[in-house]
Amino acid sequence: MVTPTELSVAEICIQNQMSVADLCKLFEDDTFTAYLHRLIEGYSSGAVGTVWDALIEKCRSGDMRAIKLYFDLKGGKTTDEGASVVITGADDLE
Repeated sequence: MVTPTELSVAEICIQNQMSVADLCKLFEDDTFTAYLHRLIEGYSSGAVGTVWDALIEKCRSGDMRAIKLYFDLKGGKTTDEGASVVITGADDLE
């Protein structure tokens, strides 16, 4: 997989021996933009997994804010009435 860099557009063009105008033409190509979207989705889904794992670890350690966030994201119902909590979808916490 391609790794993200912090190069400017001009530097990327120089490295790939192309003009900025040619790069701009690529962005008009539906096939190229679809490819970029797939790359972005790949990076995004990988990051989501990492963040989700970190949230689960915080929940396991007893962090109440993390537990509330977990259930908010999973669509579970929580209540603040006394000590009662209705838990749904707790499979990830086992």
